Amino acid sequence: MLVGIFEKWGKFDTIYWTFITVTTVGYGDFRPSKKRSKVLAVILAFIGLMFTGLIVSLTVHTATISFQQHVQTFNYQKKA
Repeated sequence: MLVGIFEKWGKFDTIYWTFITVTTVGYGDFRPSKKRSKVLAVILAFIGLMFTGLIVSLTVHTATISFQQHVQTFNYQKKA
């Protein structure tokens, strides 16, 4: 990760920081201090938010379809 290189962090700290940032947890124990690292951090956090939104929307969509199928089955059995 470029932020780890710019900030001269070790591999473990870089992976840890990236995971915490992308999952939008953001403990703040590691934070970039250089301007270009901060810009990359904002981009990375935005990508993390987009993926989080994608996961949430897919989960809601799947649950909605499942619920609709359940209701249709229930209504079909009720009519029979």
